Amino acid sequence: MKKTSSIETNSIKKIKVTDVCPAYYGAIEIINGNEIVVIFIKKNTPLPCSVSKSYFTEYENQDSINIRITESATSEDNPDFVNILQEKVIQLPPISNAGYEIKVTFNVDNNGVLHASILNVESGEKSDITIAGIESNLTDQFTVNDEVQEVE
Repeated sequence: MKKTSSIETNSIKKIKVTDVCPAYYGAIEIINGNEIVVIFIKKNTPLPCSVSKSYFTEYENQDSINIRITESATSEDNPDFVNILQEKVIQLPPISNAGYEIKVTFNVDNNGVLHASILNVESGEKSDITIAGIESNLTDQFTVNDEVQEVE
C-alpha cells in the first residue's frame, strides 16, 4: 500500500521587508557643564525616518555653535562610547542675542544613508551634510507563493 500526503500552503502571499536604522544617531550636547550624548534616532527605527531638534545660544554675542553628530551601537550617553561621524562649527553673526536658534534635522533614507541639515533660523542659512558608509539591508517587497507537495 502506497501512502500519499499532500500539503498546500498559500497563507503567505506578500511580505514587505522594511529596513531599520542600524545604530543610534545623536549629537553631543553640553548639559550642566558635562558632555552628554543625546539620541535623535534610536536603533531599529523603521526607515525612512526624520527627527528635528532646536539648539539655542547660551549667552550674548556667542560666536559659534559646535554640532557633533554621533553613531553608536548602544544608547550609552557617555561620549567615550560613540563614533563622531561629523563635526560642524556653525558661525553666528558678530552680534547675537542669547537664545539664537539653530535647528538640526536628522533624516535616514530608505538606503540607510544619514543626512543632517543645520538651519540658522534667524538668517535662513542652511548646511546639508550627507554621511555615507552606513550599512543597510535593502528594503524590498516580494511575493512568496508557497506550495509544497509531499508524496511518500
